[in-house]
Amino acid sequence: KRFEDERIKMLANVLHKLHDFKIPDLDNNSVSYICDIYNEFSQGTDKQIEQYEFDGRGKVAPLYNEIKNDLGIWFNGLTIFSDSKNICLCHADLKSENILVTSTGIKLIDWECAGTDIPETDIGRLFSGCEFTNEQQHLFLSEYYQTQPNDIILNKILAVRTVLDFFRIIEDYCIHKRKILDASSMLSDLQKFKSTFNQTRNT
Repeated sequence: KRFEDERIKMLANVLHKLHDFKIPDLDNNSVSYICDIYNEFSQGTDKQIEQYEFDGRGKVAPLYNEIKNDLGIWFNGLTIFSDSKNICLCHADLKSENILVTSTGIKLIDWECAGTDIPETDIGRLFSGCEFTNEQQHLFLSEYYQTQPNDIILNKILAVRTVLDFFRIIEDYCIHKRKILDASSMLSDLQKFKSTFNQTRNT
């Protein structure tokens, strides 16, 4: 198993150290923060299902676009990001391929997307990019925060992960081809996501 408990704890400490790095001349109180992660992904040409030719696309596209629209309305209507002040250095592309387990510890690679953001966004990217289970998430958060984070922090992380979990479906089938492009399988994944998303936005 790639991310057993001890490695998740190591990863939490590596990420905490990164986020705790002091950026010269950055005044968090003067930064007007907007979490734009939905727009970042939804406006990408590679996330438009109409550009991919495959048998059964006509059955998949309506549901994909329906969820994408509902997801955008929900995410952009959230108020939980309005109080975000803790801007820090973030990796911004945390996924299994960019996390190396070595004899000397965890190493993060591929810093092309690195920049400033809030830590919750980086953590949400990690949870989605590595498909962490609820148990793995809980272990990571306990190690990272050394206490139970408050509901606002948890909801920010969940919101980011929800957006990325949706767009990972098209990445898995059409972009990175982690899964065989089969309309029935993609439709099933979208229906599962819709069910989970409906539970998330109704809580």
